Amino acid sequence: MPANGGTTCRFMRPRALTPPTVQLGNSGIDPVAQVPQRDIIDAQMAFFGKFASAEDQLITYRLAA
Repeated sequence: MPANGGTTCRFMRPRALTPPTVQLGNSGIDPVAQVPQRDIIDAQMAFFGKFASAEDQLITYRLAA
C-alpha cells in the first residue's frame, strides 16, 4: 500500500473460462469466442507490527598452523 493510500485494497480474480465442447474441424472456421471476466474483491487492510532487538557479536577463531 502506498503511503496515505487509505485502508481499502482492491483485488481482481479472473473467472474460469468454460471448457471447449466443440471439436475443431479442418474448415478453418474459428470457434465462438469467450469474453474473459473477473470478480472484484475489496478488502479492508489492517496493519500490525512488532519490534525485535538483536545484538551482533563477532566471534573470531584462530586456526593452529
